[in-house]
Amino acid sequence: MFIYLDTETTGSGPEDRLCQIAFKTDTGNTVDELFNPGMPISVEAMSIHHITNEMVAGKPPFKGSDAYNQLQSMFVRDDAVLVAHVASSMPVCLTVKILYPK
Repeated sequence: MFIYLDTETTGSGPEDRLCQIAFKTDTGNTVDELFNPGMPISVEAMSIHHITNEMVAGKPPFKGSDAYNQLQSMFVRDDAVLVAHVASSMPVCLTVKILYPK
């Protein structure tokens, strides 16, 4: 199964967090959701993705969300192939948090 994934974060540092995730599978599953990152989105990040702190204020956190649970179940499949937009800037914490939740 191919998982086409894109994320937006609060900034580009190692401590920054996810504020949006969008993915589509070759089986037709599509998700595009905003999340409350639990920290402010930097001005620099807002100028790139146009997601504001007000837009995520009432949203749930990523961990435990339907999108989180769907990705977790897909990532552990033997036939899962992740195709990520600008994968080099995708937070490593995303994979770790999905595959190894606390």
